[in-house]
Amino acid sequence: MLSPTRNATLLRRMAGLYVLMGLLLAGCPGGNSTQAPQEPAVPSLAGEEITLTVVGTVGESTTWDLAISEWEAATGANCVRNTLENANPASIEPVVAETPGLLVLPLLSLPDLMQAGIVATVPEEVARSPQSPWQELFDGLRRGVAAPQERTTNLPLAAPPLLLWYRADLFERAELQPPRTWEEYDALVASIAEWGDGAFAAEPWEGDFAATMLMARAASSALHPDNFSFYLDVSTGEPLIDREPFVRTLQRVVDSRRAEPGQLQLLSRDACWTALIAGEAAMAVSTGPVSTGQGQAPQAGATRPEGIRLAAVPLPGSNEAFDHETGEWQPLDQTLNRVTVVGQGGYTVCVARSAGEELRQASWNLWETIEAAERDNGFRGDYWTLCRASQSGLFASRMGILHGLEQTQFSDAVAASLREPRVVLDIALPQREVFAHLLAEAVHRVFEDDATPAEALKEAADAWAAQAQQIGPAHVLNTCRAAMGLSPMPALDR
Repeated sequence: MLSPTRNATLLRRMAGLYVLMGLLLAGCPGGNSTQAPQEPAVPSLAGEEITLTVVGTVGESTTWDLAISEWEAATGANCVRNTLENANPASIEPVVAETPGLLVLPLLSLPDLMQAGIVATVPEEVARSPQSPWQELFDGLRRGVAAPQERTTNLPLAAPPLLLWYRADLFERAELQPPRTWEEYDALVASIAEWGDGAFAAEPWEGDFAATMLMARAASSALHPDNFSFYLDVSTGEPLIDREPFVRTLQRVVDSRRAEPGQLQLLSRDACWTALIAGEAAMAVSTGPVSTGQGQAPQAGATRPEGIRLAAVPLPGSNEAFDHETGEWQPLDQTLNRVTVVGQGGYTVCVARSAGEELRQASWNLWETIEAAERDNGFRGDYWTLCRASQSGLFASRMGILHGLEQTQFSDAVAASLREPRVVLDIALPQREVFAHLLAEAVHRVFEDDATPAEALKEAADAWAAQAQQIGPAHVLNTCRAAMGLSPMPALDR
């Protein structure tokens, strides 16, 4: 039985769907327009089936179970739940073709599904209503990921950006300011022996995450404010990872490591955060504390020495950007170009295109019911991170590892990163893991002194081109374009 509070809440959520169904019924044959308006009967979706397809362990909670049961009781519809191991089009398409509905997926799987025509555009009345969760998304995340080129396709639930964390106590003692550009950051790394009290700088370059880290460091100079081409030419599909912005970025990392061995350490993601908490790192690139669903950070067991104070800011940007069309660097006239790369650890929800208009409305109403239950429970799942203004402070406050003002600074840094004009997905290509691995291999060859940045990245670009030929050049290019809201290019001749 539903509690009075939950029942009233659910009825309010269903109001929009009831109005829609009432309008649909009003258009049926046999209606008499001369009769006085009557109070509409509560419509039913009895006999309708809507799928809820998730990847991994998302939604395995009593919160979801109860919300779905309530929604079924109120509508008469049946929610068919599916769990998949991966989110590639070959796995998703057979499921949604038979019974359309909601998809809750890793954020980085979205572009391939969009290019395959599996993801539906969100109805305008759903996305644009004043109470819509899309209106609460941080601007850059909404424009760059949820609704690129004003075409709303999905609702991000988690999109944790990499941040620059630093020891506020050390910065204050040395009268330093957080770096705004990567040049300023490199200068701080070079002088860390003077102000860092024996600590080092830490960056997450281990394994295939090296590809993500290269994207994050190069983005502000490789993605011109007036262009769409970043790691792939959006007109031709040619890889751009061997161009000057990427070569220069990688060379600067190499130079920092060589200048004073040990001052810049390339670690795993967890090791970067642990080193910061333990006081071993004076600066660290990290997403920071991330919920595991139990309200604690996975690294919460790290010992934190007395007197350490942390702070976080968005990753540095650049005062110049490379124009891939002209092949020249352009100064930005006092403007800081900062690009936020997201995707790792991200989740999003969308609706299958195979659903008709009525089922799309109903599917989003089902999600509204689930999300309201999640909100009542404090967004506890690890598929939630700070994406909206109304969530500020919610996630940081329950981690336990951050103290006092640190929680606010963490939330502010995430919000600022996701409000940037350019928020882009990390290597939005089909078979993304293959492209990321090829690039990461090249990066590690450089760190092992087996190749120069220019040599290694040229080999990686050639490997990307070969992989694109194997997949299909048009498919690769149009997946990248789909992530940016650009229309598909005609078939490419190769």
